[in-house]
Amino acid sequence: MEDNLFGQDWEIEPAGGETGKAFVAIHEDEKFFLKKNSSPFLAALSVENIVPKLIWTRRVENGDVITAQKWINNGQTLTAKEMREPRVARLLGKIHQSEALRDMLQRIEKKGLFLLLYVRKGDRWYS
Repeated sequence: MEDNLFGQDWEIEPAGGETGKAFVAIHEDEKFFLKKNSSPFLAALSVENIVPKLIWTRRVENGDVITAQKWINNGQTLTAKEMREPRVARLLGKIHQSEALRDMLQRIEKKGLFLLLYVRKGDRWYS
């Protein structure tokens, strides 16, 4: 992230990942996950307690938007096998039915856009 974007009292390092837009930051003994230009979808997921709480959003001088989330130490990445578990389908259903997500999409002028959730049971797909 650009030097001194938040001042010298912030320690900011890349968090890895494919996009290069994720960072780990420490400020006043608090640890944060920072993301550059994340999707508005993140705010809806945060409201639904699906991802860590969104602490703040800042637009910086060059027009980028930086979001900060609470850092969690026990996060995990789901395996392919875990992605097929019923709990994941329930979580996706929660996202699909989220009023916060619908409101967010309407605010970004995607009126009429809706998400379809398809779940496979055996050889059949259900929406």
